[in-house]
Amino acid sequence: LVFLLPMSYRDDRGRDYGRDDRGRGDYGDRARNDHGYGGGRDYGRDNRGRGDYGDRGGFGGRGDRGRGDRGGYGGRGGGRGGGRGGFGARGGRGGGDRVVDRPTPIDLAVNHFPLVIQRDTIYQFQVEFEPELERKGAKFRMLAENADTLGENIVFDGRMLFTSVKSAEEMKLQGTYNGTTYNISVMATRVLSPDDTDLPIQFYDLVFKKILRGLRLKPIGRQYFDPTKAIEIRGHPVKLWPGYVTSIRQTKGGVALINDVSHKVLRTDSVLTFIENCTREHGRRGRDAATQKILGQIVITGYNQRTYYIDDIAWDLNPLCTFTKKNDEKITYKDYYQSAHNINIKDFDQPLLLHKVRRRNAEDEEIYLIPELCNMTGISDEMRSDFRMMKDVAQYTRVSPGKRIEELEGFTDKINRHEETSKILKDWKITVSREALKVEGVQLAAPQLVYNGRSVPKSADWGREIRDAKLIDARDLSDWILLHTSRDRSNAHDLVNNMRQVGEPIGMRVKDPQYISLRDDHIEDYLEEIRRNVRPNNRNDGTQMVVCILPTNKKDRYDAIKLLCCHELGIPSQCVVGKTLARKQSLLSVCTKIIQQINCKLGGQLWKIDNMPPKSMVVGIDVNHDNSRAHGRRSVAGFCASTNDSFTKYYSETSFQAVGQELVDGLKSFISNALQHYNKINATLPRWIFVYRDGVGDGMLPAVLEHEVKQITAVCEAIYQQTDIKPKYCFVVVKKRIHTRIFASQGGRYENPPPGTVLSTKAVTGDKDFFLVSQSVRQGTVTPAHYQVLYDTIRLLPAELQKLTYMLCHLYYNWPGTIRVPAPCHYAHKISFLVGQSVHTDSSESLRDKLFFL
Repeated sequence: LVFLLPMSYRDDRGRDYGRDDRGRGDYGDRARNDHGYGGGRDYGRDNRGRGDYGDRGGFGGRGDRGRGDRGGYGGRGGGRGGGRGGFGARGGRGGGDRVVDRPTPIDLAVNHFPLVIQRDTIYQFQVEFEPELERKGAKFRMLAENADTLGENIVFDGRMLFTSVKSAEEMKLQGTYNGTTYNISVMATRVLSPDDTDLPIQFYDLVFKKILRGLRLKPIGRQYFDPTKAIEIRGHPVKLWPGYVTSIRQTKGGVALINDVSHKVLRTDSVLTFIENCTREHGRRGRDAATQKILGQIVITGYNQRTYYIDDIAWDLNPLCTFTKKNDEKITYKDYYQSAHNINIKDFDQPLLLHKVRRRNAEDEEIYLIPELCNMTGISDEMRSDFRMMKDVAQYTRVSPGKRIEELEGFTDKINRHEETSKILKDWKITVSREALKVEGVQLAAPQLVYNGRSVPKSADWGREIRDAKLIDARDLSDWILLHTSRDRSNAHDLVNNMRQVGEPIGMRVKDPQYISLRDDHIEDYLEEIRRNVRPNNRNDGTQMVVCILPTNKKDRYDAIKLLCCHELGIPSQCVVGKTLARKQSLLSVCTKIIQQINCKLGGQLWKIDNMPPKSMVVGIDVNHDNSRAHGRRSVAGFCASTNDSFTKYYSETSFQAVGQELVDGLKSFISNALQHYNKINATLPRWIFVYRDGVGDGMLPAVLEHEVKQITAVCEAIYQQTDIKPKYCFVVVKKRIHTRIFASQGGRYENPPPGTVLSTKAVTGDKDFFLVSQSVRQGTVTPAHYQVLYDTIRLLPAELQKLTYMLCHLYYNWPGTIRVPAPCHYAHKISFLVGQSVHTDSSESLRDKLFFL
């Protein structure tokens, strides 16, 4: 399932808390887990898998049945055949995902379609238009009018022109668009020889974009869709456009077309309807709420099917306002749409939508759109919470592995047979394989998870096995307050009784809280009562936890509570929606998850994995971009660093940055504070530091190496110079937004690969990167994560780093199963999201050693 939705994780309130993490599909890992984790939906399915008898390879000095070749981290493994030591002990047996007892080869297919290219000389030109023109479509048409000079076999991206015909060094052409004559300057800039070692990937990307246009697909962003095959979702205000996402990559296996199925969600109601509903719901704050929700959204116009990024809402303008056309004629928006598109605008009081066309050397051009004539794309928060609608949409977007491969191979067959696209391939001497790339991967052995005095069967989902397993570090809940409205009084007592019932078997005692009943559900009532009843926790004798039962999941109420507790009071808080507690048949399961989450927020631990690399620290870094105008639309950098040998306790911190800034400026302070905290607990500093950096694209890797890695090494050199420890580092970039899909190939059938599947040959770009499927997926097609080592002085063997990464995917405490990325990486996202979307300021120092952001 490729779903073009925002990758947000509002884990403090939602129903399913990370569907992608647990494998229910790829909705974008969105959730708000604090509200009871979804009433127990799909929690603890019987995915136990086959028992694992130990991990070969990796960190142990020696295994039970084999001396380690390398040694590694020290300690004894528990595995069978420990070729380089071993990780684990024996596991149980069960059904579900295949579990192996040692790294095992597995046949895979990848959605990479090899290309065979007979390279000719390619001539590159820079094209400029006078007067300046931004519309690519108009530029294409004017260049096509000059085919006699340029030739028909051209590729153009709006600025650079590629052709196989040698022309003059400089050409002066002309074209006409909308009655305006443009002077076109074409200047030679480069000759791409067949003997060049670097393949012009940009050029071949453009060739395939031309092929997609030849198939009459509609571009939205960087992807292409087929409006003629639109799918109406009956009973819901959305429709789907099916399409494809393609890119060209130079990999270890050669040049390949990466191709995947995609779907674009379009709403059938207009933007005007969305604005009216928003202003009606939020009253006096209606305009601010509508602006915040629409900022950064992409809308599509019904009259020409173009998409626009919305920069603002112009509340001071309406369709009766005038603008100046290119011929200096002044006209109202109402009259323009009547004359140009034969459309009668109905609402003359509606505001206008602002889209800015960015220009390099000139002022931005402002384009105003009529909300009545635009439709939103994507799915809103309200739609996302509609389980029935998401289920109906998923019938079309959740594509099984076999069907996905069939559709992708059908697509490559089509472009080889289609008259126009096959001519493009022939003209540029490109052959596209009709079959997906076949490779061999490795399935890693699952690590052994340990609770207090008990090991659980090895699996990617161990929810059922741990319902009565004692936690390794259980914290009693003895001094807490519980706020609720009068209508939730019964739910409040049911919550406490069930928390006590599920807490005792896992070693967590729950005493009665101070019940606080509110007459109304106003924000001020919650805040006033919390301030009045919370006692400072200066000597560990104050209030431990604030729990609020909320009648609805209104964001402003939730944000206010989190701001008060996280920043002003420095106390953990838990919010639960009342209707979640009203489902009595699932209440015990809900309370199990709530009590475990509260334990983490109090500083406790749930489970661990033995034989982690000793005297080491793992770090997660991520950046969240806040679209809230009220808070300056700042970016928030999240940082989490482990403080114990089992990588289950963390120090966390955030910092605010400029709008849209992805590179982190505050790493020196983050690392310095984390090392001081580590030293305070362990009386030493870590010798190895593993950093997992999320949210970085390929184009930013050099900047990350220069800006972030240097910050870490510089501050460590200053801190460690007073010790005899020489720290070593491994900086790994984690990429989730990728289009590579991996399939397990079994006798001509394609299935999702089992958790622990690693691909490090042919489909990767270098010797230090790999794909890892860590999560278990039952429906749809799993998406792996891509790991690329950017800087490494530890120099583990690739297999050892892969195993450590897989182990860390088992240590995320918000889900009893594996997740898609390592736990510290996801924790960094969680804290940056909470601070960026709800708190909007730094959290209290008293919370920095707790997972208060779960």
